[in-house]
Parts: sequence; structure tokens; C-alpha cells
Amino acid sequence: MNTWPDAFFSVADLHTYYGDSYVLQGIDLQVRPGEVLAVLGRNGVGKTTLAKSIMGFVGHRQGAIHLQGADISRHTPEARSRAGIALVPQGRRTFKSLSVAETLDLAAHLKRFDRDGLAWSPEEVYAAFPRLAERRNNRAGKLSGGEQQMLAVGRALVGNPKLLVLDEPTEGLSPLLVQELHAVLGKVKARRSTLILIEQRLKFALALADRVIILSKGKVVFESTPQALDADPDTKQRYLGI
Repeated sequence: MNTWPDAFFSVADLHTYYGDSYVLQGIDLQVRPGEVLAVLGRNGVGKTTLAKSIMGFVGHRQGAIHLQGADISRHTPEARSRAGIALVPQGRRTFKSLSVAETLDLAAHLKRFDRDGLAWSPEEVYAAFPRLAERRNNRAGKLSGGEQQMLAVGRALVGNPKLLVLDEPTEGLSPLLVQELHAVLGKVKARRSTLILIEQRLKFALALADRVIILSKGKVVFESTPQALDADPDTKQRYLGI
């Protein structure tokens, strides 16, 4: 793969197993500062395992992970969070007993990075997701699935991460909520935040991404621009079934 001297985040030769199941088979990827990298692929090819490996929830047997030149390969998930990585996980995983306001306020107080023009306040999250503003006193466990997804994204944003990883953020969302999320992530991108977007909806991903990779059987099999992928029906059919 190409090696960029200005890489902000990188994964090199990453090999991850679940027991005897060999899931990630030598993954390489690099992200420039302020870039949106879309990770695409069919179900079961290792996309969620990649997100969990980046966050440290799943240990890898071989390979290296670097953030701003620092090797975080053996850091705990908490240490990776402190270093500036935030994950919006598949399945939301909000704290059901906390209200919307408590969730956002807690995340805002835990933020460790102050970057002019990039930080999100709880009020900005409410403005971006009006439904959360209407339900700010509701417990997260009482929200709909779509509202919980908004809260999970908002929680990550107010923590002001250096790198935001989103794992299937549109899963289970109505078309209207997909549009709302797209608008918010467009604003995140406009602030030059660095994102890894793992996504099944091709049009959603291509509209936001600066660059795309496709995973198949635990390996990167395609890397290019959104425009090049969109103009390549053979690759879309072979690896995405589209």
C-alpha cells in the first residue's frame, strides 16, 4: 500500500482472530487528518471486527496501530479513548438509565481535547437532532432505536475525539433519520474532523467519503476514490452485491 508521511491514523498488517476463526488477515489502512475514509463490504467480511480492533475491544495477534505517530497497539480501550479515539458502535449501546441530557453532559465533561472550530456542545447536538432536544429529559432506554442512534453519535461528538469511528450508523434508521444523520456528518466533515465510516448504504457512504476501501474475507481488496468506485459496476457487483 502507499505510505503517506502525513498519515494521521494507520493500521498496518493487522491480524485478528475470534478463537480459531481468522477474521482480519493483514489489514492495512491509513487516514489523513481531516479525511473521511469509508469502509465497505458485505456482511461478515470483518468490518465490525476492524472497528473493535481499532478501539481495543478485540485483541490482535499481529500488526500495529498508530495515532498521530504514537503506537497504541497495546493500549487498553480506555487508554485509546484517552488518546482521542471514539467509537459509535453498532447497536448504539447507550446507558439506558441516564437521560439524554445526562448522557451528553457526562460526555462533554470527559472531553480531553480543545480544538478551535471542531468541538461540539450539547446545545449544538440538540440543534442538529431536534428529537433529542424534545426528549432531553427522557431516559435513553425509553428512546426509539433511531433516537438512541442520534444520542450515540451526539455522545461521541461532544467528547471531541481526534478520530471518530462509526460502525453501521444508519442500520435500522428510517429514510428521514438517514437524511438527518447525513446532514450532521456533513457538518462534522466540514469541521475537518477525521472519520472512519463503516457503512452498508453505498450512496450514503460515497456522498461523505474522501476515499473508500472494500473488505472481503478479512482483506482490503479495493482502495480508491468514491467517484472511481461509483463508476466501477464490476467491483460493486463482485464485492458489494450491488
